[in-house]
Amino acid sequence: ASLIMAVSINKILQTLTQADIDSLYSIYQYRCLNKEQLLLMHFKELYPDNEEMALKHLNKRIKQIIKMDLIKEVSYRPNESVYFLTTNGVEVLRHIFSFPANIYDSNKRTSQRGYFRASELEILPKNINHQVHLNQFVIEYMKTKDLTPVRYFDEKYVNQYAGIRP
Repeated sequence: ASLIMAVSINKILQTLTQADIDSLYSIYQYRCLNKEQLLLMHFKELYPDNEEMALKHLNKRIKQIIKMDLIKEVSYRPNESVYFLTTNGVEVLRHIFSFPANIYDSNKRTSQRGYFRASELEILPKNINHQVHLNQFVIEYMKTKDLTPVRYFDEKYVNQYAGIRP
């Protein structure tokens, strides 16, 4: 089964553009993104003087990536939706970025998975609006800051905090 998976992942990789890969990774990092956020982060720069062309290109790539079952669209309000990774989307990212299967914590002397599953990245529809706004804040901040490295933690990491929520 893993040989078949490797063959299909390699087929998928041949059809993905760099903007597709960057978009998938951003959806992984931010849990979900809407079309406007993907446009701003990865497609506007492809057509800096033509937002209409950038949007047309984004729509075409989203359709293709959904067809490959790497992302799924989830509506959370009338005429508003976001994209989440599917299990296949996470597997493709694991292949591209070599996410570790397990990470050993020498202090706790335990191992834990080195990546998030698609089901762990998904959030309840009632919480999506909040996540979209949180993501927008971080995206805008990242665009304005200098090159100082910043790590963004959302509720995926809530188990790392005792008594508070990020």
